Amino acid sequence: MEELASIIVDCPHSTPKYDKGTTEYPCVRTTELRKGYIDWSPMKYVNKETYLERTKRLTPKEGDVMYGREGTFGEAVRVPKDPKICLGQRVMLFRPNYSICNSIFLWGLLRSRGIYFQALRNTKGATVGHVNIRSIKKFKAFCPPLKLQEKFSNIVRKMENIRDYNRQSKRLIHNFSDVLMQKAFRGELKC
Repeated sequence: MEELASIIVDCPHSTPKYDKGTTEYPCVRTTELRKGYIDWSPMKYVNKETYLERTKRLTPKEGDVMYGREGTFGEAVRVPKDPKICLGQRVMLFRPNYSICNSIFLWGLLRSRGIYFQALRNTKGATVGHVNIRSIKKFKAFCPPLKLQEKFSNIVRKMENIRDYNRQSKRLIHNFSDVLMQKAFRGELKC
């Protein structure tokens, strides 16, 4: 794995001081790593000072991959374009070595069964399993040519576009249904 990433950093080993409200600095914990994507609903936020402290080693940027290494280890998400994200506890950051590996391929690889089973074999801890960063760097991985990685990435992007379109459609149908129900209750609908 360490050959596929130009940089691999672990989170600061401390619990950040969270703000009570929403700031421009989301702090991604393993709780937000869900099925390959960030679940924004349980997100906690930090202030600028905490953000700067937690990004001293490396500031996450678009295309980096965050990986949960404890508790729900083995889940990975790509850093999105805009947010100023910092790592919560038990989260690692991989920056792809773009000369041999693209971001979407690295993300898919980190979520693969092969990597998960290596993590499972290296799990330590009686109550909450965790994987050591030194072990993760040594995980065996394959690396197809960049052209094949790009084909894989194009398929993933198309699937994500379909998923986003379906979400928008569901939202529009729900909103339209609400409008119709309100009109029906007010007696404004005619058959």
